[in-house]
Amino acid sequence: PPMPNMTATRLETATWQPFQIPAEQILEGDPAATVCWIHASAAGEPTYWSGLWTAQPSRFRWNFDVHETAHILEGHIRVTEDSGEVREFKAGDIAYFPKGAKTVWEILAPLKKLFVDAG
Repeated sequence: PPMPNMTATRLETATWQPFQIPAEQILEGDPAATVCWIHASAAGEPTYWSGLWTAQPSRFRWNFDVHETAHILEGHIRVTEDSGEVREFKAGDIAYFPKGAKTVWEILAPLKKLFVDAG
């Protein structure tokens, strides 16, 4: 079968839409999260999502139901796993979060990341 068309996104012209973090997961502040989808798998296909994501200083719970690799483009975050392990990430860092991880995200400076999620 023919390959799907390639897509391209430029940060300065990206189309952003609100990304709702459930209110019961927000511990402090207003993340005002947004997403620019680069790819989202269709229903029935294996889970594969990629895009750009932003959030403002805040604190919230985030449980990973897929594996995620993220490249921090801007900002500073502190991520605490339920195990108590704490990691900080800043612009230029690349992070991996395994499926099943239960975390608390503390956005210390406005965050912009490129992410790839897979089931």
